[in-house]
Amino acid sequence: KGTGQTIGAVTADLITLALGATPTTYIVEAKIAGFESTTPAGCGYNIICTTRITGAAASLVGTQDKIVEEEAALAACDVNFVVAANNLILRATGTAGLTVNWSSTANRVGV
Repeated sequence: KGTGQTIGAVTADLITLALGATPTTYIVEAKIAGFESTTPAGCGYNIICTTRITGAAASLVGTQDKIVEEEAALAACDVNFVVAANNLILRATGTAGLTVNWSSTANRVGV
């Protein structure tokens, strides 16, 4: 689980998954909700990605599958998985001029 806040068109890392020292593959599914209170407006995402790790570095496999549901005020928002070193990071991007509060959960299955 993870939470975060974006003030303007910046990013917030909601969840960082340390992927461990054993080479493997994971499939990860995340559900994310965003809420902006002044408009008010909401957004929701469901993302599935696959990542392979060497034990020292992670890489994304293929293209992330994403279901996107956004009200017009939050159409510039986005959420994606990114890798850094041996970590998989769920990263949210906000919208200029708005404060978005984020909440997320993620589940992973590995071989």
